Amino acid sequence: MKKRTIYITNYDRKRLEELITSYRPKKLSKEEQNLFDLLEGRLRRSEIVDWREIKPTIVTMCSSVRLKSLTDNETFNCSLVFPEDANPNRNKISILSYLGISLLGRHVNDVLKLKSSQGRKHFVINTILYQPESNGVCSL
Repeated sequence: MKKRTIYITNYDRKRLEELITSYRPKKLSKEEQNLFDLLEGRLRRSEIVDWREIKPTIVTMCSSVRLKSLTDNETFNCSLVFPEDANPNRNKISILSYLGISLLGRHVNDVLKLKSSQGRKHFVINTILYQPESNGVCSL
């Protein structure tokens, strides 16, 4: 199966690079450093597009999606947010998490493969419930 291109908007890239830069002077745990390295790698490997041209089937920052577990067929909704807005109890997933990084730039119907303390988990992106860019929301 051919890997699909990961797309990130120019605006999201700018904000994520600022986030990474703001954490550089801080002492990070090994896990936190791993997450930053993964996020930087995602940014390097992604194709950057103007926010007005991103397809509505791609997960961007502040998007809300419906995921389906391929293990038990359970579905749940979550939103991809910046760390300061994260709230697991309200299904607001930080970009600085394995799930958050996996979601960024992915397409509807993509399968996410994650390691967790309970073993490997597989999710499919069923639908995008809300994407800011397709609703004209962005300020540069």
